[in-house]
Amino acid sequence: MDIMVPPAEDLLLFINQLRPGVPPLLTFIGMTNFPIRSVINVIDQGFSNVRLVRIDDNVWSVIRLDSDGSIEMEQWPYRRIKYHSAVWLEFLGCEDAIWHLV
Repeated sequence: MDIMVPPAEDLLLFINQLRPGVPPLLTFIGMTNFPIRSVINVIDQGFSNVRLVRIDDNVWSVIRLDSDGSIEMEQWPYRRIKYHSAVWLEFLGCEDAIWHLV
């Protein structure tokens, strides 16, 4: 799913309005023009099953720790996005997102 929010929009309000319509099996979320301070907050606010997040030109893997249910984010280096994204997307089960990263 690729989302673009108007610059003046309150981000949390927008995500809260979007949450009821988010498919439960959504694994990739792409956002453009989002003034985000914490990517983890975006995941916590309504994208609980997402494994991959793209915000503008940055990409993160979402790592869920089984021990306590907490979330870690791993930002992808440029070379991974440019040259190895297909392999990583397949590993994460997000193959359909390949055209969003190219």
